[in-house]
Amino acid sequence: MTKAELIQAQANKICELHDAVHSTYRRKRESARAEEQWHKACRRFHEDYDQLAFPGGITEGMRRLATNDPGIIESAVVFLEVDPFFFRSGYIKEDLLERLRWAPLDEDQKQRMRQVILARIRDPKNRREFRRYCRLAPFVADAEFEKEIAGLAGSSGAKPKRAQWVLEHLRQGVPRGRDLSDSARSRARASAPHETACRTGISDPHKLPPLHVNYRYGNFYNCPVKKKGISVAGR
Repeated sequence: MTKAELIQAQANKICELHDAVHSTYRRKRESARAEEQWHKACRRFHEDYDQLAFPGGITEGMRRLATNDPGIIESAVVFLEVDPFFFRSGYIKEDLLERLRWAPLDEDQKQRMRQVILARIRDPKNRREFRRYCRLAPFVADAEFEKEIAGLAGSSGAKPKRAQWVLEHLRQGVPRGRDLSDSARSRARASAPHETACRTGISDPHKLPPLHVNYRYGNFYNCPVKKKGISVAGR
């Protein structure tokens, strides 16, 4: 099984586990046994999510990506190429894209990421992580890529609008942080928890776990239940 096939297979498994949570929830009031099946489905989803969300585990993967581990950089690029869709996958893609901006991508990986960005521009779906693709673009661009983006950023419509966003970032160029010392780059990476804090409402972002999906799933088993399914909002 290739890495791409593994990523997709594990994404499918997460979807199955997530569906099981909702299907058992709908029957949980039928009997004590049905409620216990719902509890088990929630527990299984919570326990398996980290390992299924990314090759080798999402928490460990993000930790190693921050150290520029070549194997994890390649896994992140493949993950974005596969573009798996599962519960909270958009947040994971945002985090991967943010970290890849500062990762030492080789020329092959830059070329592949240029193709991914072009694919996302043409994709009819709206994606929460698209702005992160825009921010990555200057780090992987070459003259031919910028020319192609400029050609797409023409008439009105969703695709030209997205291309215009990418083009704006290309014209701004690589942020000065790219040329800073290692310590300054570390401070730049450390700004990511502040953005996470804004999404989660936590006052002190430095108290967050390494990856924000840990917070979002930390109390999944005991989280409030809404009529349409399982809520993972808040602790």
